[in-house]
Amino acid sequence: MKEWHSDPDVSAYILEDGSKIVAYGEIWKETQEVELARLIVNPHIRGYGFGKILLAKLLEKAKGFNQRIWLRVHPKIPLL
Repeated sequence: MKEWHSDPDVSAYILEDGSKIVAYGEIWKETQEVELARLIVNPHIRGYGFGKILLAKLLEKAKGFNQRIWLRVHPKIPLL
Protein backbone atom coordinates (compact mmCIF):
# COMPACT_ATOMS: atom_id res chain seq x y z
CA MET A 1 0.00 0.00 0.00
CA LYS A 2 2.98 2.34 0.40
CA GLU A 3 3.16 2.97 -3.33
CA TRP A 4 -0.55 3.84 -3.40
CA HIS A 5 0.07 7.14 -1.67
CA SER A 6 3.60 7.94 -2.88
CA ASP A 7 2.18 10.73 -5.06
CA PRO A 8 2.46 14.09 -3.24
CA ASP A 9 -1.13 14.93 -4.25
CA VAL A 10 -2.47 11.84 -2.43
CA SER A 11 -3.17 11.91 1.30
CA ALA A 12 -3.82 8.64 3.10
CA TYR A 13 -5.99 8.31 6.21
CA ILE A 14 -6.77 5.48 8.59
CA LEU A 15 -9.65 5.03 10.99
CA GLU A 16 -8.86 3.28 14.24
CA ASP A 17 -11.05 1.63 16.83
CA GLY A 18 -8.87 1.59 19.90
CA SER A 19 -5.53 0.26 18.69
CA LYS A 20 -6.97 -1.54 15.64
CA ILE A 21 -7.01 -0.10 12.13
CA VAL A 22 -10.55 -0.64 10.87
CA ALA A 23 -10.64 1.42 7.66
CA TYR A 24 -8.43 3.19 5.14
CA GLY A 25 -9.13 5.93 2.61
CA GLU A 26 -7.38 8.49 0.42
CA ILE A 27 -7.94 12.03 -0.80
CA TRP A 28 -6.55 12.72 -4.26
CA LYS A 29 -5.99 16.43 -4.92
CA GLU A 30 -6.33 17.23 -8.62
CA THR A 31 -6.14 20.60 -10.38
CA GLN A 32 -9.90 21.15 -10.62
CA GLU A 33 -11.30 18.59 -8.21
CA VAL A 34 -10.76 16.38 -5.19
CA GLU A 35 -11.39 12.63 -5.28
CA LEU A 36 -12.13 10.33 -2.38
CA ALA A 37 -10.62 6.97 -3.27
CA ARG A 38 -9.67 3.54 -1.97
CA LEU A 39 -12.15 3.48 0.88
CA ILE A 40 -11.50 0.10 2.46
CA VAL A 41 -13.11 -1.37 5.58
CA ASN A 42 -11.76 -4.48 7.26
CA PRO A 43 -14.03 -7.21 5.86
CA HIS A 44 -14.37 -8.86 9.28
CA ILE A 45 -16.08 -5.80 10.76
CA ARG A 46 -18.19 -4.48 7.91
CA GLY A 47 -21.72 -3.44 8.78
CA TYR A 48 -20.84 -1.53 11.95
CA GLY A 49 -20.74 1.95 10.40
CA PHE A 50 -16.98 2.38 10.10
CA GLY A 51 -17.23 3.11 6.37
CA LYS A 52 -19.79 5.81 7.04
CA ILE A 53 -17.55 7.37 9.69
CA LEU A 54 -14.51 7.27 7.38
CA LEU A 55 -16.47 8.81 4.51
CA ALA A 56 -17.74 11.63 6.75
CA LYS A 57 -14.21 12.41 7.96
CA LEU A 58 -12.79 12.38 4.42
CA LEU A 59 -15.60 14.64 3.17
CA GLU A 60 -14.92 17.07 6.01
CA LYS A 61 -11.25 17.30 4.97
CA ALA A 62 -12.02 17.44 1.23
CA LYS A 63 -14.45 20.35 1.66
CA GLY A 64 -11.50 22.43 2.87
CA PHE A 65 -10.09 22.45 -0.68
CA ASN A 66 -13.18 24.33 -1.97
CA GLN A 67 -13.33 22.23 -5.12
CA ARG A 68 -15.76 19.75 -6.62
CA ILE A 69 -15.60 16.45 -4.72
CA TRP A 70 -15.86 13.07 -6.44
CA LEU A 71 -16.10 9.57 -5.03
CA ARG A 72 -14.10 7.07 -7.06
CA VAL A 73 -15.94 3.72 -7.23
CA HIS A 74 -14.87 0.40 -8.72
CA PRO A 75 -17.90 -1.87 -8.34
CA LYS A 76 -16.33 -4.89 -10.05
CA ILE A 77 -13.48 -5.36 -7.57
CA PRO A 78 -14.16 -8.56 -5.60
CA LEU A 79 -14.60 -8.38 -1.84
CA LEU A 80 -11.69 -9.62 0.23
